[in-house]
Amino acid sequence: MANRYSSGFYTLMEEAGILSSKSFSLYIKDVVGFGNLQDLNLDGFSWDPISSLTFDYEQLIVSNRLKVMATYVDKDSEAIPLGTEGFESVRGVVPRQKARFIWDEDDYRKYLDAVSKLDFQNTTAKQYALDLLFNGLSDIKSAHELSMTYQRDQMVSNRELTLTADNNPRGITGLTFKAQVPVANVTTLSGAYRWYTSATEKTSANEGGSADPVKDIRTIIRKMRRQGYNDIILEVDEQSWLEDMDHSKWRTAIGYALRPDLVLAANNDANALAVGTNAGDDEVKNAFAKIIGIPVGNIKFRRGLAAVEKLSGKGPDAVLQRTSFRTFNANTYVFYPAGSLGTIKSVLPLVPDSSAMYATFFGGKGLIQYEYDAKAKTQDWWSELTALCVPNRPQEMYYLITYSA
Repeated sequence: MANRYSSGFYTLMEEAGILSSKSFSLYIKDVVGFGNLQDLNLDGFSWDPISSLTFDYEQLIVSNRLKVMATYVDKDSEAIPLGTEGFESVRGVVPRQKARFIWDEDDYRKYLDAVSKLDFQNTTAKQYALDLLFNGLSDIKSAHELSMTYQRDQMVSNRELTLTADNNPRGITGLTFKAQVPVANVTTLSGAYRWYTSATEKTSANEGGSADPVKDIRTIIRKMRRQGYNDIILEVDEQSWLEDMDHSKWRTAIGYALRPDLVLAANNDANALAVGTNAGDDEVKNAFAKIIGIPVGNIKFRRGLAAVEKLSGKGPDAVLQRTSFRTFNANTYVFYPAGSLGTIKSVLPLVPDSSAMYATFFGGKGLIQYEYDAKAKTQDWWSELTALCVPNRPQEMYYLITYSA
């Protein structure tokens, strides 16, 4: 072990045989799997084929316009040309996200200590080093994937992405990127019409006295169908939805859906409630779809969970803690016509010269670089991705928010 250490500082990249940008790119792509766009959970959004050179973007807004009939005219008369509409667009800027993994001298000494004990663990020193490298770069990969999932789900469920001290505690705050959804498309329940009078304590005691959850959802779906939208998608956070389904009126409706032999009558409500209360999650999902009139395959139950690191406390007693939260807003139901929701705007990264070691990911849209500081004995990997999910049909997105303070 002493001979190994005196021969020089062994970097994790050297142990993996990564000595050039070419080999780094192959490792990032084939080993870490950093670059497969299909792994991203960005339903409804596709990457623009060309990345911008600037941080500004312009997005065209599309619309499924109602079709019009032909005009009956005299046999010798010309038809009046169909009306045309100009293209509406929105403009904004694309934010940059970064991640970083550092391995310094202290980390290396811990590595040496661990390697000296590997004989008892049936693991080679090289394999241990490869695991450390893979885990560190996988953390960078996951950081960008989670950021994009959170961004996508916030643009859809929250109608904007706002950077705050809660979701971006170690970066910039106070910036908002809006989805441009019309205010008239949002139905927010208040008072006794809320499904529950608490955002988190969804118990029978907290059910809204005038709540009619089945009607609330059916009203929005019927409104959309009157406008010509027949193939409708519904998105909702799965955990929040499961809690909502404990509402007595949902359980009663579910019971009737599962037991068609029960006659819909007040004296049967207790029986239907019992059936609904004892139904499994899959039964509830199918019954829910039947009740609201949307195929169960058109209901997207979002399951995203993200986390951030933040310092708790001050000075030498400060502790780095991780806080987790759902990526899709709770108590929020989003309805829109089937099809594309929007595009992902990206900014082309500026790659360094040949003296640097780097690799690209996500089809060349992101950049990861590596640097070794021989004096400080520090290995440093850092990445950047400049991208934003931008809806291109916000006027066709409708919302039901079941709780308001």
